[in-house]
Amino acid sequence: MTEIMIRDVWKEYADQTVLERLNFTVADGAFCALVGPSGCGKTTFLRMLLSMELPTRGEITIGGAPIAREPDRDRGIVFQRYSVFPNLTVLGNAMLGAELAGARFTGRLFGPRRRAAEAAAVAMLERVGLGHALARYPSELSGGMQQRLAIAQALLCKPKVLLLDEPFGALDPATKTQIHELMLELWRDQKMTVFMVTHDLLEGFSLATRVLGFDKVRRDPQAPEVYGATLQQDYDLIGKGADQRVALLEDWRSGRLKADQALTGAPKLLPPASVPTLTHNNLQLGAQLDDRPRDKTEVSVKELSGYEKPHPRVTSNSRGKDMPAKKFHLGWFTNFTPDEWNGPFSNGGMPWNGEFYVDMAKMLERACFDYIMLEDKLAVSETYGGTSEAYLKHALGFAPKQDPVPLATLIGGATKNLGVVATMSTMAYPPFLLARLCSTVDSIAEGRFGWNIVTSAENAAAQNFGMTELPPRELRYDMAHEYMDLCYRLWNSWDEGAIVRDRETGTYVDYTKVNAINFEGRFFKCRGPLNTVRSPQGVPALVQAGGSPKGRDFAAKHADSIIAIGEGVEGMREYRYDIRARARAHGRNPDDIKVLFLVAPVLGETEDEAWAKYRRMSAEPQFLEQCLVLISAITDIDFKKYDLDKPLPEKLYTNGEQGSLDMFQQWGSNKTLRDLVVEASGGIVASVELVGTPEQVADKMGETMEMVGGDGFLITTPVQATNRRTVIEVCEGLVPALQRRGLVRTEYTGKTLKENLRSF
Repeated sequence: MTEIMIRDVWKEYADQTVLERLNFTVADGAFCALVGPSGCGKTTFLRMLLSMELPTRGEITIGGAPIAREPDRDRGIVFQRYSVFPNLTVLGNAMLGAELAGARFTGRLFGPRRRAAEAAAVAMLERVGLGHALARYPSELSGGMQQRLAIAQALLCKPKVLLLDEPFGALDPATKTQIHELMLELWRDQKMTVFMVTHDLLEGFSLATRVLGFDKVRRDPQAPEVYGATLQQDYDLIGKGADQRVALLEDWRSGRLKADQALTGAPKLLPPASVPTLTHNNLQLGAQLDDRPRDKTEVSVKELSGYEKPHPRVTSNSRGKDMPAKKFHLGWFTNFTPDEWNGPFSNGGMPWNGEFYVDMAKMLERACFDYIMLEDKLAVSETYGGTSEAYLKHALGFAPKQDPVPLATLIGGATKNLGVVATMSTMAYPPFLLARLCSTVDSIAEGRFGWNIVTSAENAAAQNFGMTELPPRELRYDMAHEYMDLCYRLWNSWDEGAIVRDRETGTYVDYTKVNAINFEGRFFKCRGPLNTVRSPQGVPALVQAGGSPKGRDFAAKHADSIIAIGEGVEGMREYRYDIRARARAHGRNPDDIKVLFLVAPVLGETEDEAWAKYRRMSAEPQFLEQCLVLISAITDIDFKKYDLDKPLPEKLYTNGEQGSLDMFQQWGSNKTLRDLVVEASGGIVASVELVGTPEQVADKMGETMEMVGGDGFLITTPVQATNRRTVIEVCEGLVPALQRRGLVRTEYTGKTLKENLRSF
């Protein structure tokens, strides 16, 4: 166990902010006392250290790794109210940790292991003054005795981090002194890191090597829940004698009183009578701790609380110099279909030579987008109304549609920095052919190609490849994992440096660096190697959209960038956190995966103009039908049979894209189908609503990313029909507003797509 780092941690509940802007580092083996007034988030912080609650924003790491998402054996806790099992004796409670760890299925040890666990438990219970009560049950103990039992139970598990939530409040003075001494002895012996919440300032300044003072530095009497507490004072007590500890305690008292007067106009907090009389003797205990390692903070308290004027949220355009904006990534989601052909700013609907999309890519490159992504489908759908009429009439995202890979090659040849991602289905391409194609295009694009991995979700597509219907969705992911394993082997069948071009020996390729793979799995078999050169990226950038649990796990294991749809900020935050947790479980660095959330910004020169545009678009009967046609094709469900002005009659399921369906149907909301369409703008692009001027939308995007934690947005249009005006509004209106706020890049720093994705 090494240091614990708290980085820009916030905790919010709906409109209430409990904690904000926590930034500090705690060294291994520190004993930290958390002090402050009631309601300032001390226990909430403790619960986040235990993973009983998760930060709303920011990150907590232990030893450089993100904190485990659930409580584990390395972190023990003693709650404010004794937490022991009423059905077990004192000895049974004390032995429980060892038994559960040593016999995970039965929860009971036998023989020598049981005798060893019992001996350790008895010894600890003797030390906490419960040796006489081994056979009693908790109901037969006083409150103080139960608390001592809870402390013994936690200490016996030898956690690396011990969390104490006012653990000594139920103890009488004599027993409290004994337990204090025992706690310090065990802390030294076991080299634990301790966090102790206490309202007893004397206790905190006596025991700890460091006192962390939590309090609000900003308050609004009209909206008391807008601002949260933060770390206001940080006292390093290593090497401090009794006199110095007395002085620091008085400093905390006076600082609290002055701060409260400044913020509220009256010294209501911590009246002198609430602080015990200080003597040199009752601080001697903590003064003996001079040999403990010194802890450190990387951000000063002044920096953490240095706002001169209060404001309701720290947003992208209201950050101080001490809070630089965290950049996020941008991509564009489109496909090789007719552009917007029948609107007032249409491009004519004949983009088949690719020039419109090449021009679009150049505009995106000037705006420093990470990549353009070309979606694809492999059938003319007949889901909506049982015919292809609506799909072909509106020229939606299924037909007519050209293959994205040749267009990706054109774009790669016409640009220098923009990544280009093409969609290819594991159902349609043999692994060797797809791996070879990816390697070839990545070489042409000089390392800027990405593959959007799909398994296909439409029975009509399966029927174009000799199948009656799709395999079950879960089986498709099993096949896809094996498909990926084979592709990785093929891409790596050429070692780096295989091409030698040795004129003296006349050798172009060193054959010892090109190897057959002889892959044989459950679904696929391939001899290998590839007969293409190793591409600049080796393995192309991998993009995937995972909605279901298996889909998320697949994306977390393989993807460099993930296409995501979140139901508002909370849904976006939950999705990203889940992906990062799954990535860690696969042994990956979560920062290597960039989650980009689909959005469809509607921009205007004024806010009224933007909203008028939005209302016109969403109210058109043609738009409603287009959205229903599209969601029908994606989910393989015919929405034409449902009444627009009634809720869906039942929760719907599909063998297609269940994640998109669940996002769209909002089952249990009792909303009409018309409302679902309008709210979701087609059911696939509404992670968060972005309507307004470029400046307003830039602010909203910055605020959203700050609350979500990263990593960016994938811009699209509701039915994926694009015109030059829309692209210009984004690239020459919205992006410059984002750049002025320091939220997106102004230049490329990497040569390959993966390098640019990982540049921040």
